[in-house]
Amino acid sequence: LNAAMLLVAFFVNRGWIGIATFLILAFTGGIAQLTSGLIGPFVASLDIRIVIPLVIAGLLLQCFGVALCIVSDLGVGPYDAVYLILSERLHISIRTCRIAMDLSCAVIGLLLGGVAGFVTVFAVVSMGPAINMLVKILERLPLIKNAGDFALKKDGNA
Repeated sequence: LNAAMLLVAFFVNRGWIGIATFLILAFTGGIAQLTSGLIGPFVASLDIRIVIPLVIAGLLLQCFGVALCIVSDLGVGPYDAVYLILSERLHISIRTCRIAMDLSCAVIGLLLGGVAGFVTVFAVVSMGPAINMLVKILERLPLIKNAGDFALKKDGNA
């Protein structure tokens, strides 16, 4: 699926593909598997009052990483590239496109026999707004002042 999304980004707008894209492809799955195996059993044994803040912190950290990739102009993951391209093409906010894409993936997962719980629902409704907000904040920082120039991205030149 990542390969298909990468091909869409490559042919529709290469401006979202960069070194970070390939680092994300190379390491995200392995790191997720490793950390899930290492801390998954520990987290599963914790009280829900501790798990919920950990989940929120983890999702915010992930949103910060995505926003940083967006404004750094070093590329984004294939999944992120697709909703960013949709956002540009349809003139819809990053927030709305991310929610729509997350919701679509969650529904497809359910139809294929997967399960959805609190974290799935929370991620679907919160990650789009969080990424949108963090992009706006990071674009204002003096050190990232010229990064994330969406005008360059719109025509595919980077």
